[in-house]
Amino acid sequence: MPEPFALLCLSAPFLRLGLPLGRHVVGRDPDCDFVLAHPMVSRRHAELLVTPPALTVTDLGSANGTWIDGSQIGTATVKHGQNVRFSRLAFVVHQADAGGSNDPPSTKRRDEAECALLRPHRQVVERLSGAQRRVFDVLLGGEPEKAIASHLHLSPHTVHAHIRAIFKAFSVHSRTELLVLFLGDREETGGTERGSVFPPELDGDEEDPEGEDRMVRGLREHENSE
Repeated sequence: MPEPFALLCLSAPFLRLGLPLGRHVVGRDPDCDFVLAHPMVSRRHAELLVTPPALTVTDLGSANGTWIDGSQIGTATVKHGQNVRFSRLAFVVHQADAGGSNDPPSTKRRDEAECALLRPHRQVVERLSGAQRRVFDVLLGGEPEKAIASHLHLSPHTVHAHIRAIFKAFSVHSRTELLVLFLGDREETGGTERGSVFPPELDGDEEDPEGEDRMVRGLREHENSE
């Protein structure tokens, strides 16, 4: 069944939250519908209610807030092209029936961010075959191998073989290492550089003292659950 809405991450262009009908909880807790293993995201951060043509976002008492286009909200209905931020992690709303001609400026910014993330590894990416690149694009989004196989209409065995080839090309041994390779430098810069999702108004927020370790552990737990 088509997903009426999706949230596309501005800082990690391969991260996409596809939103089918119903209620979905976003947070750090492994029991959430969408797990965002970021130290500034609360365990149960926000609820997303999909009832087309509306997408309603409700903050669940998070420590660092939920923001729509820069304004902190309790509950709000969002539209195609608006920015939704869970603490420091920012997304742009994409509505399936909005059409490509209505892509918002934020989508262009997201595309620019994707180019920036891939640029240091361009030569390796270009050496991937067409099939490997399609798997690579979905792999970075966090989907398990079975879901990737279903999404790309490939056998699980073929997907597994492509993933192993991708790991070899990037000289890594796991999806966790692959994600750290692409996100590590960006996470370390933080601050308020252009295109960053770490705005100055949040500099005083209380951080999780084990945040970085927990983020890596979350990635590993997700990977081991496949």
